Amino acid sequence: MHSFSSSFDSPSCRPDQSSALLHFKNSFSITKLDPSDLTDPYSMSFLFYLSCADDNNTIPYSKTSSWKNGTNCCLWDGVFCNPLGHVINLGLSCGFLRGKILPNNSLFQLTPLQMLDLSFNDFQKSHIPSNFSQLVSLTHLRITSSGFSGEVPTQISHLHKLVSLDLMDPVSFKPNTWETLTKNATHIEDISLSGVDMSSISPSHIFKNISSSLISLSFVGNGLQGNLGDEIFSFPHIQEINLDGNENLIGYPPKSNWSQIGEISSHSLEFLDVSNNKLSGPIPRSIYSLENLTYLNLAYNFLVGSLQLHHLSLKYMQYFDLSNNSLQAEITSSICNAISLEFLSLSHNYFTSTIPHCISSSLEILNSSHSKFSGTIPHYIGSSSVALSVMDLQMNQFSGTIPESFEAGNNLMTINFNGNLLGGPFPRSLINCTKLKVLDLGRNGIEDAFPHWLHVLQELQILVLKENKLHGSISSFKDETKFAFPKLRVLDLLNNNFSGHLPAAFFKSFKAMRHAEEGESGLHYVGYENNTRVHYEDSIQLIMKGHGIHLEKILTVFTTIDVSNNMFKGKIPQVIGELGALKGLNFSHNQLTSVIPSAIGNLKKLESLDLSSNKLIGKIPPELASLDSLGYLNLSQNQLEGCIPTVPHFDAFSSDSFKGNNGLRGFQLDIPCVTHEKSQPRLPSSTSDAGFFEFGWKPILLGYMCGLSFGASMFWVVIF
Repeated sequence: MHSFSSSFDSPSCRPDQSSALLHFKNSFSITKLDPSDLTDPYSMSFLFYLSCADDNNTIPYSKTSSWKNGTNCCLWDGVFCNPLGHVINLGLSCGFLRGKILPNNSLFQLTPLQMLDLSFNDFQKSHIPSNFSQLVSLTHLRITSSGFSGEVPTQISHLHKLVSLDLMDPVSFKPNTWETLTKNATHIEDISLSGVDMSSISPSHIFKNISSSLISLSFVGNGLQGNLGDEIFSFPHIQEINLDGNENLIGYPPKSNWSQIGEISSHSLEFLDVSNNKLSGPIPRSIYSLENLTYLNLAYNFLVGSLQLHHLSLKYMQYFDLSNNSLQAEITSSICNAISLEFLSLSHNYFTSTIPHCISSSLEILNSSHSKFSGTIPHYIGSSSVALSVMDLQMNQFSGTIPESFEAGNNLMTINFNGNLLGGPFPRSLINCTKLKVLDLGRNGIEDAFPHWLHVLQELQILVLKENKLHGSISSFKDETKFAFPKLRVLDLLNNNFSGHLPAAFFKSFKAMRHAEEGESGLHYVGYENNTRVHYEDSIQLIMKGHGIHLEKILTVFTTIDVSNNMFKGKIPQVIGELGALKGLNFSHNQLTSVIPSAIGNLKKLESLDLSSNKLIGKIPPELASLDSLGYLNLSQNQLEGCIPTVPHFDAFSSDSFKGNNGLRGFQLDIPCVTHEKSQPRLPSSTSDAGFFEFGWKPILLGYMCGLSFGASMFWVVIF
């Protein structure tokens, strides 16, 4: 990205230039971002926030606010002049401009302009003005994410001096416009058209006329379709090629086999990303000859065959991603030659070997999940001498025990060994992982008591120990006040052999589950990032709403507790009602007794509640009827009684939510909800009393005497 700045020794601005800039400013309104608008990750406000906020998440100001009449425009923010007072650079990225650039806009009077940056503004889905062609001196044009739409005008091909073109909006290039532009812009070095619709142009025509001086090419998500030929690799000075996300790009004819690409002449290539396409066949041998590669991403394709890792130049490699293919190889010690490697992902392949017990000291992320690696866990994982922050080895066939090798001062933030064959106890040296946010050891054969000592890990957000052989109480018999998991958001102890009571102090320490959204600006995911290229987002598998789900990304506001399928007994602690940010709560298949705490009605964000298969008694608390977010409820197989609350969202639950409770009644169970109390006779009112006696007392007395006489006569008849 080019820098646009004002010089301290700026010349005096020409009056016509100052006037044009002020007219340009006044043709727009200024958008003000409210932090409360930043909760929708797909909104324009959220996009501006991500792109424009500084490292301290401070929202920048509008640069045009410094533009004042009667002052030197060469000193205004975003404006740079030449010695004659002409504006030659105008940088208004993140200027919060809102409106449309009309054909008569004064911007087009700044004909000496060489560099123009209008990225990250809101031009309200207007078309790119054809009048840009009047700025014939432009060498750099950047209008990324500015709200333009429609077709790119053919007049843009008149910009013969273009060196850099950067668009990223839902606009489209037609074949004739693209062909004319690439013919005329004979000095172009940098083309970035991410998100621009190029589907009407075949790849062979896209690269046909581009200048041989091309250095950087980025076509991300352009809808490219057809066969990827040799042309893209023929530029002698190219350093960066990014074709990520063109899902219909299928490879080289006639068999859609990428390996048939010929010799790559671009030996200066440092960055190659062809991920998220449909490239097939083995990795081209020419890839192995690229000696200057620092970034190689081949993920999410259909690549097969054996990875010749020992032939790949790893001298300068920093980022290496082969994930989600069907590659086979033995990862040999040659990976140790990658002394600068920071990111390595081999996940979702068929690597049946062990992981080499060597590592680059610079490696920060190692993801070898969902392959078929075997052997033991390397001992270097907890070394303080390496930069390793993420180690994801889930869903492999590692065996043995987790090494007792976590040293003080290590950088680990994620340890995920879920779904392996690990046994033995927990390594106590885990307490040295003071930066740890995610610990997932679920679905192994670990045999131990609950690791109370993990409370020292104050940054821990996700703790998954499900489906192991863990036993005993989760209460601390020494001092329950030691429970302290202030940032824990996910606790999964499903399917173990835990017993005893659920300690109130344990749940009371979950401060992040009380107000998980407090202090959050926008939506964020649990993961690791040191820059835009080296990042990792944690994933998790859990039971939610009665079904197993896989979360590819975990929002930091997501909170759930699952202690199901154990042998817990006693009461459900009332303190659960204080965890107001909970979205999922599963205490099912235990031996819990007593009543359902009414405090659960305080969990207004709760979406899934499962208390089934326990020994709970009493009535369903009416407070549960106020949980409007509740989409899944299971109270079956208990000893509940009384009427099921009659509220609209409870009416939507089927009989499966309540069956197995012999005392429950409601239309869901086809049992009418009526009370068993005998109805009392209605006392007569004063009006009915008067009607009853309106004939007087004499007829009543006469009837009484007649009845008595008749009864006595019948008595003597029976006797005789």
